[in-house]
Amino acid sequence: MKRSILLSIVLAGAATESSQAANLTALTQPPTLMNLVIFVIAVVCLVFCLQVISLVRGGYLTKSWQFFLTGFVLLALSQLGRVLSSIEVFTAPDWVSPVLLILMTAAFLMGLLQTRRLLS
Repeated sequence: MKRSILLSIVLAGAATESSQAANLTALTQPPTLMNLVIFVIAVVCLVFCLQVISLVRGGYLTKSWQFFLTGFVLLALSQLGRVLSSIEVFTAPDWVSPVLLILMTAAFLMGLLQTRRLLS
């Protein structure tokens, strides 16, 4: 079931995109390289966050770590979108990445407020 849903999403996305070669030389430019580094760091933080959530599962801090996990997912999506847009694989409107970063900031803020409320 999951495969058929994922396949239909990929096929629908592939039908709307034009078939052009990716600009892989853009990966060596400093802004794209920095976005790639931030993406890798966000994925590493996401993995550590998942490990912490598995440790505090069912505890009081679970909800705050879920907010942090959401923030890291949004950060990774934002940076992945920027990298794919810069190498011309995927095109998204310019407002998508800042909106994802604002949502990431809101998720981190909610996680901090939840942690502060529990620890005070």
